Amino acid sequence: MTYIKYLILFCGFFASAQTPVLSLEQDTLLQIENGQIISPANSVLFSSKGNIIFKGKSSSYKDILFTLALDSISQEKEGVIYNRKGARSLFTIQQSIINYAYKDETYAVATFVKNDDYWAIYNNLNDSLLAYIPSVKVSNASLFASFYALWNSTGMKAQLISAVNTSKEENMDGLAIMQPVFGAEIVWIWDGTYLYPNGMNSSHPMVWKYENEKLQPVNYPRTQEEWYWDGQGLKPYWGGDPSNQWTWQNGVLRQTWNNNYKNEYFIEDMVIRKRFGVYGDNEWEIKGDMPLPLITAVVLGILYR
Repeated sequence: MTYIKYLILFCGFFASAQTPVLSLEQDTLLQIENGQIISPANSVLFSSKGNIIFKGKSSSYKDILFTLALDSISQEKEGVIYNRKGARSLFTIQQSIINYAYKDETYAVATFVKNDDYWAIYNNLNDSLLAYIPSVKVSNASLFASFYALWNSTGMKAQLISAVNTSKEENMDGLAIMQPVFGAEIVWIWDGTYLYPNGMNSSHPMVWKYENEKLQPVNYPRTQEEWYWDGQGLKPYWGGDPSNQWTWQNGVLRQTWNNNYKNEYFIEDMVIRKRFGVYGDNEWEIKGDMPLPLITAVVLGILYR
């Protein structure tokens, strides 16, 4: 921060009608002038009036991008940022921290720091200075609009997604998952004993337990929903229709009795799919050491209650 302060005093930016948004190397990333956020190519990215941010030079209702429901960037109460339709956007601000909602989680992506004579914006995703503004006389809307311009230009959303995915992969150590190749209606997670749908909520009605070759629902169990793995195939634990018995033969999953070739499955490149059928029909990607009985149960739809 001392270095930034030195640069501000040395360059004497305060004499300018425009307020620059600078990198640590003093490159001009943006300009702020009369509520407008201007790119290095001299195009107006955003305009603001009060706490409303518009696209480009517009001040039309149809071009509203965000409305900031806050008194101060540093306020203790959460400041909600609304989109044009009046719904909550994915951003909020609280105690100078910008939060972003992604996949049911909220992440602190950036922090504003106000000093005696400048604002600094830090990228929390890589713990670096995103930019600094050599003035404290900047409106809430201009501060957020400057951040949003940098969020877009520096690929911060991609950084966040990468960090989240990396973290999830690390947290999946020792687990196995199955998920549809197309769409994401459900993801099954196996922890070595229990199979969970869409997360690891033990109270979910579709949690299953696989132990000692027996597959059974954990919550609200019924004997007619118990299955047995005999080493080659899956069948009902208690009697059941022979058409519900399935066997793996030479790497192909087929019905043990009265087999229909259109319902045969095989595994290739960690994806289980039909041998004959429409491409993409009931295809599942397998990650980790998922037991074959569970792969069978997932692809046959046995686990849906």
